[in-house]
Amino acid sequence: MKKLLGMLAVVSATFCAIGCGAHGGGGESAPQAIGGGDTEVKPVPPTTTKAPSGTLRVPVPAGYTHLLSPSVAQLDGGYVMAYVAATAQLDKSVIVFADSKDGATWASLGTPIPAAMNLIGGPSLSIHVQQKMATVYYHEKGVIGIASSTDLKTWTKKGAVLVPAVGDVEFGHPNFLETKGAQYLFYTAKDTNNLFSIRQAVTDGVNWKKVDVLLKAGAGERIFDSSVVYDGNLFRMYYTVRDANNTERVFTAISSDLKMWKQVGEAIGIGGSGDFDALGASRPSARWDGLAKIYYTGLNTNQVFSIGYAEIK
Repeated sequence: MKKLLGMLAVVSATFCAIGCGAHGGGGESAPQAIGGGDTEVKPVPPTTTKAPSGTLRVPVPAGYTHLLSPSVAQLDGGYVMAYVAATAQLDKSVIVFADSKDGATWASLGTPIPAAMNLIGGPSLSIHVQQKMATVYYHEKGVIGIASSTDLKTWTKKGAVLVPAVGDVEFGHPNFLETKGAQYLFYTAKDTNNLFSIRQAVTDGVNWKKVDVLLKAGAGERIFDSSVVYDGNLFRMYYTVRDANNTERVFTAISSDLKMWKQVGEAIGIGGSGDFDALGASRPSARWDGLAKIYYTGLNTNQVFSIGYAEIK
């Protein structure tokens, strides 16, 4: 991974040659769609294949226990991942980076992005070939910020891009998408009534403007950490639902215009008792390459978060 950003391109992660086991989707998403839905969009229940537990080998920095919130881009035949490392008590975190030749075995890369105080999270990694620059959107202290790098090793925070206004308490879990000549941020909002929603913002190239509420959480639930991809026909959103029992699963919705969404159902459920995601599956990072290729966060029976991989048709 020695070439500079002039050789970089953002595309999907493409491994499953390491051996994947079947895991069925199913169920219905409780969050409410906004805008009534698109009558031409026909939801199809997803079929999910997970890489076996322990397949991914992602570095755990010294002093940290948990790995969460992966965001993956391809680099000159290999891969780069931004992700969160957190302490055992989840009271301190940093955004760290790793690279890989095969998408399975990863090595530490560059310098972490530290928290201004204790906690930072939700990275969304993008590589801009023409500008020879990489960016990471992240959340910290209730706002969404951005950092940039020209070598994927040293990162500079550039400040906040989305800040809560009247009626909202905090924003988080940004997901950057560039499609059809426009740039979008999908993010999670918590309002003053402690209700959660997934929203959308667009940019004019300088400033971000909050434009739409896309999904709202159902009663007793939270929704957060969306990842949106375009499959050549429809936009597909993968997002986390935390139910009333605090169990997290990944669900999916589809749209033809990025405004009106229809829930499809559960995309990544919890695993078996010995699996890395036995107690929860969350925080997806999706790429499209004929099917959805998703890195995500699992919670095991020892209450440790780690990173896994699944493919969804």
